[in-house]
Amino acid sequence: MKKMLLLLCFASAVLTCTTTPPDNSRREEQARRLEETRLRDLNEAIVYGTAEIATGLPEGAKVAVLNVAGAPTEALANYMLNEIVDALVNTGKFTLLDRDKTNKAMINSEIGYQQVTGEVNEDNQVRIGENLGAEIIITCMLEDIGEYYRLRLRSLEIQGRKMMAAKSVNMRSADRMLSRALTLAAQIPGKPEMPALDYSRTGFSNTRYLNINWKKVPKATAYYVYISENPTQPTNPTLTEKRNSCKVEVREKRRQYVWVRAANSSGSSPVSEMAISNPNY
Repeated sequence: MKKMLLLLCFASAVLTCTTTPPDNSRREEQARRLEETRLRDLNEAIVYGTAEIATGLPEGAKVAVLNVAGAPTEALANYMLNEIVDALVNTGKFTLLDRDKTNKAMINSEIGYQQVTGEVNEDNQVRIGENLGAEIIITCMLEDIGEYYRLRLRSLEIQGRKMMAAKSVNMRSADRMLSRALTLAAQIPGKPEMPALDYSRTGFSNTRYLNINWKKVPKATAYYVYISENPTQPTNPTLTEKRNSCKVEVREKRRQYVWVRAANSSGSSPVSEMAISNPNY
């Protein structure tokens, strides 16, 4: 009987050892989960998320960081983009494409101008990456979850359209920089709708004018109007208007590209979608 009890105790001990992970493994798993879910400040979230993304990318790759969709202000999006680029550069493992060239590629693409704070679909992401000569593109999204924010980073291989790595990092809503950007965003006018375009001729010489109209934007005290004869948005506005319409003299039989941005003393909105006149030219 005693032998039977000893055998049962031995079997129970063996079973416990084989089905229960060691204390160290359990603690490591708990620590990993805690690290994954804890809320971070903005800068810490960028560094942590970028480091995780970098581990899934091949060394020596040509990398372009495109945009931060969902950022409340363009200034915050640009700050985050620069921090992500710096973090990747500091690894010494990749060739990061110049931010100015990346911005120009987004502006000059056939899809028209895309704000760094706006979403860009995968087809356009790939096109921009190809124009830049990138092998891998990284996109970012800032999401309002309610009690906190989530920063999502994703990397896409251009050639095979294969997702290389993805990482989500939780951020404190009370982060100083994020809170300031949210407060500022509430005071800035919203994005104008695409302007409507038509022509008129007036004067003895039958001068041709482009008439530009757009809907009023709440909180706007001025509008910046950008006009170009190619699909590249000018760096500086062609003119500034207090009303929601304007008229400008243009050359005959030329295509014009037009964008509008609303502004007030707190800042300026994202630019409108690009409007095109004379589409047959």
